Amino acid sequence: MAGLWPFHAPLNDVDWSSPAGGLVLGKHGSLLSPSELRRQPPVAGQPCSLEIHLQPRRLDYAGTILAFYFPDSRETGFTLRQSLSDLKLESRELSGSRTRSKLYVDAFKAAKPIAISIVSAEKGTSVYLDGVLARKSSDVKLSSSDLAGRIILGNVPSTADSWSGKLIGLAVYDHELSPT
Repeated sequence: MAGLWPFHAPLNDVDWSSPAGGLVLGKHGSLLSPSELRRQPPVAGQPCSLEIHLQPRRLDYAGTILAFYFPDSRETGFTLRQSLSDLKLESRELSGSRTRSKLYVDAFKAAKPIAISIVSAEKGTSVYLDGVLARKSSDVKLSSSDLAGRIILGNVPSTADSWSGKLIGLAVYDHELSPT
């Protein structure tokens, strides 16, 4: 113990935002779901959607906002990152962790709240920002099996890649949401 002084692990920097609601993730903040989100059964190719409402703390910053992680294999499948003003979607093949697809969207114009909807089906993936279509790609296709595993918010388990900001809401669907 004395050999580790003055070094210490930082406290988990997560707090409730009031009165507006939501969670504030600081420089060393992260949240972990108590169990894995599983699709019964997880089907490759099945449409899926994800909605996240957030507010980045800074625009000149990069970090992982959301990751789906499998503790048994220590693999991360799908991640959502802030890379300066870009939103980066990245999907990796499990058992090998080779990058399968990436998609960048110019999403963050100001450090203000933004609603992000990601809808993926057989024809490709669409990303909506505050309800407006911002990017569509027929090359990037996610499925309900990509949005499974343990949810990690504000970081990724394999390395320090923390994200700071406010998380207002999160929803995961095993179907394609309509544009409306």
